[in-house]
Amino acid sequence: MLQNNLRCGTHFILDLFGCKGHIDSLPFVVCTLDHVVSMLQLTVLYRKHFKFEPEGLTVMFLLSESHMSYHNFTESKTVTFDLFTCNKSNEINFNEVEGYLMDKFQASSSRQWVIDRGSVE
Repeated sequence: MLQNNLRCGTHFILDLFGCKGHIDSLPFVVCTLDHVVSMLQLTVLYRKHFKFEPEGLTVMFLLSESHMSYHNFTESKTVTFDLFTCNKSNEINFNEVEGYLMDKFQASSSRQWVIDRGSVE
């Protein structure tokens, strides 16, 4: 059982809207996500992706710190991104990640949530 003040990690959830960038290009998306990993000094254990036909892309990174995922919806020019991290939560500037992804995918707007996970409080 968790202690009342023990937090298991932080879940960062980001939706990007009005994207004009290369949201359906696997090499571009993986390169962009690799840069996020580098920015945050995370460790990738495994990468997996699925390319939908005629369009659509899901990319998952299994991290030693937990996981990161990317999904796009080309018909609405939307990207959904999430990052769950267990041990680096206090070191991550989620606004910096949001700004970087907005720039790379040329998003017109965004919405984010930062959720403490596993805390009883």
